[in-house]
Parts: sequence; structure tokens; C-alpha cells
Amino acid sequence: MVEMVEPLLFSATCAGGAAALARGALSSTSNLFGPVLTRGPNSNALYLTFEDGPNIWMTPQILAILRQYRVPATFFLLGRHVDRFPNLAWGVADAGHSVANHSHTHPAPLLAGKRRLSRDLLRSHRTIYHTTGVWPRFIRPPFGHHPPSIHLIARRLGCQVATWQVDAEDHGGRTSEEIRNQVLSHLKPGAIIRLRDGHPDDPFSDHSPMIAALPQIIAEARQAGYSFSALA
Repeated sequence: MVEMVEPLLFSATCAGGAAALARGALSSTSNLFGPVLTRGPNSNALYLTFEDGPNIWMTPQILAILRQYRVPATFFLLGRHVDRFPNLAWGVADAGHSVANHSHTHPAPLLAGKRRLSRDLLRSHRTIYHTTGVWPRFIRPPFGHHPPSIHLIARRLGCQVATWQVDAEDHGGRTSEEIRNQVLSHLKPGAIIRLRDGHPDDPFSDHSPMIAALPQIIAEARQAGYSFSALA
């Protein structure tokens, strides 16, 4: 039944006959098909999350900044990048940060079908576990899209679907100032913040503007009275 529903959801984004279903699958914050975590449990904290890594250049710099400012974070890892850079993935977990699943090959959830998604997410789960020793407790589906199959798979893996409340929009040539302003202007108690330390197809991608903005985001959020936590 789920495999029949998802092509309809995709068609609905082009047509309009089932717009509510389409919005439920495409919206990163919708709970239409199952619970989605967009805020952490501590309302006084912010939750920095990084996705699409590990990245050979960016991830070490992020870890250094987080260590300097004593900030815990959550890294939604891509399994195929973990395969390529196992020491980096292990280093994320060894530094005390949470490691979570962002799929293995970054398939589009509305197009991939339940079987492919299930194989892909399970493969990534196993890769992360065998590399870091941690069985991920959270899944962030590619693009934040979560049709019914994502929720079925998450339940089978004993995971929560976690997206975000604040998107840094740290891509497309945005400057560090634009990224900083985007995050700080949308802060809310307990917000999960989406940042990118990699790219699905390029483990060497450059995210220097985000790296430059990160210390400012941390410092100014603390000045505003926030602390930081990792998803756990």
C-alpha cells in the first residue's frame, strides 16, 4: 500500500488533486504521516545538526570549533561518506557528539520506493554502527521529505525521524553574514538547526562560509541566553 501511495504523492506535487498529502510528505515539519522531531526536549537549548558529511575538509574544522566553544552537536552522516572517511566518522563519535543517519546514497524519498529506501537506510545504519560503535537513534531523510515509508522504516530501526525548525540555508553561494543572519533571526527555544558539512555527491565540497559563521552563531546565541545540546 505504501509503495502505491508514494507515486501518488509525487504526482500530487505536479497536479493538485492531493495537495494536502503532498505537503505532508514534502514539508520537513509536518506530522501528517508520523511524528517528526523539529525541537529538542530542552527548551533553553539549541540543537546544532550537520548533514551530508563527513567531509575531509569541513568536518575537522567544525569539530575544532565545537571543541573550542564546548558545544555538543549531532551529525547526520551519509553512509557512503562514512565508508570513504571512517576515521572522520569515528572521530565525530569519539569527540562525544551524536551520530545519526542521513541515508547511504541520499535517494529522493518520493521516488525511491519503500524497498530501496529501506535497504539504503539500513545499510547506512549498519555502516555507522560498524564504524563508530553507535547504533543511530535518529534518521533525517534526504531533503527532509518523509512519506509514510520513512516512518515505517524508522519504527523498524527503533529510530525517530528528526528534521529541523531552523534551516541555515548555507548553500547556493550564500555569504557567512547571510548564514549568520538567517540562523540568528529565526532562533526559537529548543530549535533544531540544520547546517551542512558536506554534499551528497561530493565529500570534498567547500562550506567555508558556514565555517566562518559558526563561531558567531554560537557566541551570539549564548549572549541571547541559549545553551547547546545534542540530540540523544
